[in-house]
Amino acid sequence: MQSRLLTFTNARGDSITFRNGSSFFISNVDGLGDVDADIQMQQAPFQDGGTYLDSILTSRAISFRVNIRGDNDTDISRKRSQLAALFNPKLGPGTLEYRYGEIVRIIKAVPEHVPIFPSEFENRGRRHQVGLVDLICPNPYWMTTSITEEPAFEPRFRFP
Repeated sequence: MQSRLLTFTNARGDSITFRNGSSFFISNVDGLGDVDADIQMQQAPFQDGGTYLDSILTSRAISFRVNIRGDNDTDISRKRSQLAALFNPKLGPGTLEYRYGEIVRIIKAVPEHVPIFPSEFENRGRRHQVGLVDLICPNPYWMTTSITEEPAFEPRFRFP
């Protein structure tokens, strides 16, 4: 089975990798594949229907649930603070990296708010805490980590 990893790096360079078996792991990830489109149409007077002009992708919204594991209440509180500092919206855009086997994709993302830590019994205990993270990606396109460029021209003209 291929392992899936998410790593968020904020504008300061601080990062956390979310993986199974670690102190921070994720579940219920939404928004990795779907993006809404805004269909641009126009209509002339007395025209039935409309004329298609263009489709524009909206910003990508990614949300996920973070499960925090710790040794005791103090450790959980420290890890909550670490997560809140990492996902501070005032820092601006960070980078979200998604790994699935050999596939690596990155996208710029801004936290929509500081992580939410629900207080219900099933979300908070002495050795666990659940947090909710919502990210907005202004540019909806996933990018690769390597850029390959072709030369802009081929030099064929030479001086003697």
